[in-house]
Amino acid sequence: MGRLITLSGSSSTLKSLVESVKNGLQLKHVQVAESIKGPLQEIKTIAVCAGSGGGVFKGIQADLYFTGELSHHEALFFKESGSSVICCNHSNTERSFLRVIQEQLQKELPQDKIVISENDKDPFETW
Repeated sequence: MGRLITLSGSSSTLKSLVESVKNGLQLKHVQVAESIKGPLQEIKTIAVCAGSGGGVFKGIQADLYFTGELSHHEALFFKESGSSVICCNHSNTERSFLRVIQEQLQKELPQDKIVISENDKDPFETW
C-alpha cells in the first residue's frame, strides 16, 4: 500500500524532488504543501502512497509525503508538523504502474494481448 524510503548518502531538497516527480510522471504541475522549513528543506525520509495516502500515512513520520491526494486537514497537519507534501492527483500516481502490471499480466496470459488504454487519463485538468 505504501513505502517509507530513507535516502542513502546525501539528502535532497523539496525543490529538486518536485522537479523529479514532475519529470517522472510527465506532469506540468503538482500540488505542494511546503513545510515551515521552506523549499530548501533537507529531505531524508519520504512516505509514498499511490492514490490516496491519508489513511496509509497515519502514524508515519517523514520529511516528505508523496501521494495522489490528501484532505485539506491532512496536508495542514503534515505542513505544520515540519513535513512537506507533494500531491499529483489520485490517478496520476497510479498510472505509471500500468506498464508494470501490463508486463506481469502478459507473462501470466501469454496467449492474450494486454493493452493499456491510450484514451485513459486523469479526469481533472489544470486550466
